[in-house]
Amino acid sequence: MTGKQFSDFTELKTKFDALVTQAKKEENSQSGSGGRPSSGGSSGGGTIVDFGPSATPKPVPTSSPKPSEAPAFDDMQGYDWAQEAVNALYKKGVVKGQAEGKYVPQNLVTRAEFVKMLVLAFDLNTGEKELPFEDVGENDWFRDYVAIAYHSGIVSGTDKTVFSPQEPLTREMAAAMLYKTAQRKGTSLDERSEPFADMNLVSGYAYDAVAALSAAGILSGYEDGTVRPQDFCDRAQAAQLVYQLMGIEGDEK
Repeated sequence: MTGKQFSDFTELKTKFDALVTQAKKEENSQSGSGGRPSSGGSSGGGTIVDFGPSATPKPVPTSSPKPSEAPAFDDMQGYDWAQEAVNALYKKGVVKGQAEGKYVPQNLVTRAEFVKMLVLAFDLNTGEKELPFEDVGENDWFRDYVAIAYHSGIVSGTDKTVFSPQEPLTREMAAAMLYKTAQRKGTSLDERSEPFADMNLVSGYAYDAVAALSAAGILSGYEDGTVRPQDFCDRAQAAQLVYQLMGIEGDEK
Protein backbone atom coordinates (compact mmCIF):
# COMPACT_ATOMS: atom_id res chain seq x y z
CA MET A 1 0.00 0.00 0.00
CA THR A 2 2.99 2.30 0.30
CA GLY A 3 3.07 5.01 -2.41
CA LYS A 4 -0.46 4.16 -3.75
CA GLN A 5 -3.02 7.01 -4.01
CA PHE A 6 -6.66 6.42 -3.00
CA SER A 7 -9.61 8.57 -4.11
CA ASP A 8 -11.45 8.38 -0.78
CA PHE A 9 -11.48 6.60 2.61
CA THR A 10 -13.85 3.85 1.46
CA GLU A 11 -11.41 2.70 -1.22
CA LEU A 12 -8.59 2.72 1.36
CA LYS A 13 -10.61 0.64 3.85
CA THR A 14 -11.63 -1.89 1.18
CA LYS A 15 -8.01 -2.43 0.14
CA PHE A 16 -6.86 -2.73 3.77
CA ASP A 17 -9.50 -5.37 4.62
CA ALA A 18 -8.49 -7.40 1.56
CA LEU A 19 -4.86 -7.42 2.66
CA VAL A 20 -5.79 -8.55 6.19
CA THR A 21 -7.90 -11.43 4.81
CA GLN A 22 -5.03 -12.58 2.57
CA ALA A 23 -2.59 -12.49 5.47
CA LYS A 24 -4.83 -14.71 7.64
CA LYS A 25 -5.15 -17.28 4.87
CA GLU A 26 -1.37 -17.49 4.50
CA GLU A 27 -0.96 -17.90 8.28
CA ASN A 28 -3.51 -20.73 8.43
CA SER A 29 -1.83 -22.50 5.52
CA GLN A 30 1.58 -22.42 7.25
CA SER A 31 0.28 -23.69 10.61
CA GLY A 32 -1.05 -26.84 8.97
CA SER A 33 2.25 -27.89 7.38
CA GLY A 34 4.70 -27.90 10.30
CA GLY A 35 5.35 -27.31 13.96
CA ARG A 36 3.70 -29.12 16.88
CA PRO A 37 0.24 -30.40 15.90
CA SER A 38 -2.73 -29.26 17.92
CA SER A 39 -5.87 -31.13 18.92
CA GLY A 40 -8.14 -28.80 16.97
CA GLY A 41 -7.25 -30.04 13.46
CA SER A 42 -4.76 -29.37 10.69
CA SER A 43 -4.94 -28.33 7.08
CA GLY A 44 -1.86 -30.45 6.32
CA GLY A 45 -3.76 -33.77 6.36
CA GLY A 46 -1.35 -35.49 8.84
CA THR A 47 -2.25 -37.59 11.90
CA ILE A 48 -3.19 -35.41 14.83
CA VAL A 49 -1.54 -36.31 18.11
CA ASP A 50 -2.92 -34.89 21.30
CA PHE A 51 -0.06 -34.62 23.76
CA GLY A 52 -2.38 -33.50 26.50
CA PRO A 53 -1.34 -31.43 29.47
CA SER A 54 2.20 -31.96 30.74
CA ALA A 55 2.27 -34.14 33.86
CA THR A 56 3.34 -32.29 36.98
CA PRO A 57 6.25 -34.21 38.56
CA LYS A 58 5.50 -35.43 42.05
CA PRO A 59 7.86 -34.16 44.72
CA VAL A 60 10.22 -36.79 46.10
CA PRO A 61 9.89 -36.92 49.87
CA THR A 62 13.14 -36.40 51.71
CA SER A 63 13.72 -38.38 54.86
CA SER A 64 14.58 -36.49 57.99
CA PRO A 65 18.18 -37.05 59.10
CA LYS A 66 18.41 -39.66 61.81
CA PRO A 67 19.84 -38.40 65.06
CA SER A 68 23.25 -39.77 65.95
CA GLU A 69 23.06 -42.77 68.25
CA ALA A 70 23.87 -41.74 71.77
CA PRO A 71 27.07 -43.34 73.04
CA ALA A 72 26.54 -46.12 75.55
CA PHE A 73 29.37 -44.84 77.75
CA ASP A 74 30.68 -41.38 78.56
CA ASP A 75 34.37 -42.24 79.03
CA MET A 76 35.37 -43.00 75.45
CA GLN A 77 37.31 -39.77 74.94
CA GLY A 78 40.53 -40.59 73.10
CA TYR A 79 39.04 -43.88 71.90
CA ASP A 80 36.79 -42.52 69.17
CA TRP A 81 38.07 -45.24 66.81
CA ALA A 82 36.41 -47.85 69.05
CA GLN A 83 33.18 -45.96 69.82
CA GLU A 84 31.09 -47.66 67.13
CA ALA A 85 32.37 -51.10 68.10
CA VAL A 86 31.68 -50.60 71.80
CA ASN A 87 28.19 -49.27 71.14
CA ALA A 88 27.34 -52.19 68.85
CA LEU A 89 28.66 -54.82 71.25
CA TYR A 90 26.88 -53.19 74.18
CA LYS A 91 23.60 -53.21 72.24
CA LYS A 92 24.07 -56.92 71.46
CA GLY A 93 24.83 -57.68 75.12
CA VAL A 94 28.43 -58.66 74.46
CA VAL A 95 30.03 -56.04 76.71
CA LYS A 96 28.96 -54.15 79.78
CA GLY A 97 30.35 -51.21 81.67
CA GLN A 98 32.51 -51.59 84.74
CA ALA A 99 30.62 -48.77 86.48
CA GLU A 100 27.58 -46.62 85.73
CA GLY A 101 28.15 -45.13 82.27
CA LYS A 102 31.81 -46.19 82.28
CA TYR A 103 33.32 -48.65 79.84
CA VAL A 104 36.88 -48.00 81.04
CA PRO A 105 38.40 -48.66 77.59
CA GLN A 106 41.99 -48.51 78.81
CA ASN A 107 41.63 -51.43 81.22
CA LEU A 108 43.20 -54.70 80.19
CA VAL A 109 41.12 -57.68 79.10
CA THR A 110 41.62 -61.09 80.68
CA ARG A 111 41.54 -64.36 78.79
CA ALA A 112 38.23 -65.26 80.41
CA GLU A 113 36.66 -61.92 79.50
CA PHE A 114 37.67 -62.19 75.87
CA VAL A 115 36.35 -65.74 75.64
CA LYS A 116 33.00 -64.50 76.92
CA MET A 117 32.97 -61.75 74.28
CA LEU A 118 33.56 -64.28 71.50
CA VAL A 119 30.90 -66.71 72.74
CA LEU A 120 28.26 -63.96 72.99
CA ALA A 121 29.22 -62.08 69.83
CA PHE A 122 29.13 -65.16 67.60
CA ASP A 123 26.37 -67.09 69.38
CA LEU A 124 28.56 -70.09 70.08
CA ASN A 125 27.20 -73.12 71.91
CA THR A 126 28.17 -76.76 72.21
CA GLY A 127 26.41 -78.06 75.30
CA GLU A 128 29.65 -79.58 76.54
CA LYS A 129 30.62 -78.83 80.14
CA GLU A 130 33.67 -80.93 80.93
CA LEU A 131 37.02 -79.15 81.16
CA PRO A 132 40.58 -80.32 81.88
CA PHE A 133 41.53 -77.06 83.58
CA GLU A 134 42.09 -77.10 87.31
CA ASP A 135 41.80 -73.32 87.59
CA VAL A 136 38.27 -73.13 86.17
CA GLY A 137 35.86 -73.94 88.99
CA GLU A 138 32.30 -75.21 88.79
CA ASN A 139 30.94 -71.94 90.17
CA ASP A 140 33.18 -69.50 88.32
CA TRP A 141 31.20 -67.02 86.22
CA PHE A 142 33.32 -67.79 83.17
CA ARG A 143 33.15 -71.60 83.32
CA ASP A 144 30.40 -72.06 80.73
CA TYR A 145 32.03 -69.61 78.32
CA VAL A 146 35.40 -71.34 78.61
CA ALA A 147 33.75 -74.74 78.15
CA ILE A 148 31.95 -73.60 74.98
CA ALA A 149 35.08 -72.01 73.52
CA TYR A 150 37.23 -75.01 74.44
CA HIS A 151 34.89 -77.57 72.86
CA SER A 152 34.49 -75.28 69.82
CA GLY A 153 38.24 -75.53 69.28
CA ILE A 154 38.73 -71.80 69.84
CA VAL A 155 40.89 -71.87 72.98
CA SER A 156 43.30 -74.13 74.70
CA GLY A 157 45.04 -73.75 78.01
CA THR A 158 48.37 -72.16 78.81
CA ASP A 159 49.18 -75.66 80.00
CA LYS A 160 47.38 -79.01 79.78
CA THR A 161 45.53 -78.45 83.02
CA VAL A 162 45.77 -74.65 83.31
CA PHE A 163 43.65 -72.10 81.46
CA SER A 164 44.87 -68.95 83.26
CA PRO A 165 41.46 -67.20 83.06
CA GLN A 166 42.61 -64.08 84.90
CA GLU A 167 45.79 -63.65 82.88
CA PRO A 168 45.81 -60.50 80.71
CA LEU A 169 45.16 -61.21 77.04
CA THR A 170 48.00 -60.46 74.62
CA ARG A 171 47.38 -59.20 71.11
CA GLU A 172 48.58 -62.44 69.56
CA MET A 173 46.35 -64.48 71.88
CA ALA A 174 43.41 -62.39 70.71
CA ALA A 175 44.42 -62.95 67.09
CA ALA A 176 44.63 -66.70 67.55
CA MET A 177 41.21 -66.90 69.22
CA LEU A 178 39.60 -64.68 66.57
CA TYR A 179 41.09 -66.73 63.75
CA LYS A 180 39.79 -69.98 65.21
CA THR A 181 36.39 -68.36 65.75
CA ALA A 182 36.29 -67.42 62.07
CA GLN A 183 37.14 -71.00 61.13
CA ARG A 184 34.44 -72.32 63.45
CA LYS A 185 31.86 -70.02 61.85
CA GLY A 186 32.97 -70.83 58.32
CA THR A 187 34.23 -67.33 57.59
CA SER A 188 36.86 -67.29 54.85
CA LEU A 189 40.19 -65.76 55.82
CA ASP A 190 42.32 -67.27 53.09
CA GLU A 191 44.63 -64.38 52.25
CA ARG A 192 47.84 -63.72 54.16
CA SER A 193 49.81 -60.55 54.77
CA GLU A 194 52.99 -59.87 56.72
CA PRO A 195 53.15 -56.08 56.82
CA PHE A 196 54.52 -55.64 60.32
CA ALA A 197 58.14 -54.95 61.05
CA ASP A 198 58.10 -57.19 64.12
CA MET A 199 56.48 -60.31 62.65
CA ASN A 200 59.53 -62.17 63.91
CA LEU A 201 58.20 -61.61 67.44
CA VAL A 202 54.90 -63.36 66.77
CA SER A 203 54.70 -66.78 68.42
CA GLY A 204 54.39 -69.80 66.17
CA TYR A 205 50.86 -70.68 67.32
CA ALA A 206 49.63 -67.19 66.36
CA TYR A 207 51.67 -66.43 63.24
CA ASP A 208 49.12 -67.62 60.70
CA ALA A 209 46.32 -65.88 62.62
CA VAL A 210 48.14 -62.55 62.65
CA ALA A 211 48.89 -62.81 58.92
CA ALA A 212 45.28 -63.73 58.07
CA LEU A 213 43.64 -61.08 60.26
CA SER A 214 46.03 -58.46 58.89
CA ALA A 215 45.14 -59.33 55.30
CA ALA A 216 41.43 -59.17 56.16
CA GLY A 217 41.79 -55.72 57.73
CA ILE A 218 40.78 -56.97 61.18
CA LEU A 219 44.13 -56.54 62.89
CA SER A 220 46.05 -53.33 62.32
CA GLY A 221 49.41 -52.25 63.62
CA TYR A 222 50.84 -49.14 65.17
CA GLU A 223 52.15 -46.00 63.49
CA ASP A 224 55.69 -47.32 63.64
CA GLY A 225 54.72 -50.33 61.53
CA THR A 226 54.74 -52.85 64.35
CA VAL A 227 51.99 -55.12 65.64
CA ARG A 228 53.49 -55.67 69.13
CA PRO A 229 52.15 -59.20 69.53
CA GLN A 230 53.22 -59.56 73.15
CA ASP A 231 51.54 -56.34 74.30
CA PHE A 232 48.41 -56.71 76.36
CA CYS A 233 45.04 -55.99 74.79
CA ASP A 234 42.83 -53.33 76.37
CA ARG A 235 39.04 -53.26 76.37
CA ALA A 236 38.85 -50.84 73.45
CA GLN A 237 41.12 -52.98 71.27
CA ALA A 238 39.23 -56.14 72.19
CA ALA A 239 35.89 -54.60 71.23
CA GLN A 240 37.27 -53.34 67.92
CA LEU A 241 38.76 -56.72 66.99
CA VAL A 242 35.54 -58.62 67.72
CA TYR A 243 33.44 -56.02 65.90
CA GLN A 244 35.67 -56.17 62.82
CA LEU A 245 35.29 -59.93 62.56
CA MET A 246 31.53 -59.63 63.08
CA GLY A 247 31.42 -57.28 60.10
CA ILE A 248 33.22 -59.72 57.82
CA GLU A 249 31.05 -62.61 58.96
CA GLY A 250 27.95 -60.50 58.30
CA ASP A 251 29.12 -59.65 54.77
CA GLU A 252 29.43 -63.35 53.92
CA LYS A 253 25.89 -64.27 55.00
